[in-house]
Amino acid sequence: EAQQILANTLEDFRQRSFDGLVVGPYQLDPVMGQLGVVYKPRAQLRALAGAEVDRALELEVEVEWSFRSRDYRLRAGTALWRVQQ
Repeated sequence: EAQQILANTLEDFRQRSFDGLVVGPYQLDPVMGQLGVVYKPRAQLRALAGAEVDRALELEVEVEWSFRSRDYRLRAGTALWRVQQ
């Protein structure tokens, strides 16, 4: 489930208009999974090293959850580029 939430969040940001993206943290709504597990996704947008902030951003997404008294975290990232028409 966490992997699907991570993939869906990455895709959600890829589908957004580049002009609507703002550098900074994004606190996203928790997702209730099977067995009552609550997944807590977060996203962070930063300037991509070596690129102008109005042309490329770095996206990092993290999903945290607890199950059977253990904490888990899954993380992935990608670069988002402005597409010139």
